[in-house]
Amino acid sequence: MLKVMFQNHLLSKRLLKTTLSFTLLSLLFLTGCSASSGLGDVTGVVTLDGAPLSQAIIFFKPEAEGATAFGRTDENGRYQLTYVGNRQGTLPGVNKVRITTRQETENEAGRIVWTKEKVPAKYNEETTLIVDVKPGKSTHNFELTSK
Repeated sequence: MLKVMFQNHLLSKRLLKTTLSFTLLSLLFLTGCSASSGLGDVTGVVTLDGAPLSQAIIFFKPEAEGATAFGRTDENGRYQLTYVGNRQGTLPGVNKVRITTRQETENEAGRIVWTKEKVPAKYNEETTLIVDVKPGKSTHNFELTSK
């Protein structure tokens, strides 16, 4: 009986050590990935004619190769970009920015329809917005006009 208890104790210690080691390695890996990812952590505020633009979607597309980052504005027009794998930020370098309020929704009949676009084409389909993103944290505000 004492031998079985001792073996169970050793197994528990090994399991604990293995679990702790795995957890520490995972944390180091995740921390290392985010620190060395080189993304620019971009936040900001979007306004249209001086008022916060809520529920807009903002896209940052790198001019060089790479995935497009995106964010959604809250009721105060604030956004934070998300990149591939739910990492915050976007690739550093020159990014073309598109902002849209057009979204899919369901009408009373249950059909999918698109909401009306509030943002002029010069900020979305025919965007003139260009931002040079640097590694680290940065703020990029967009003061759009409807005219």
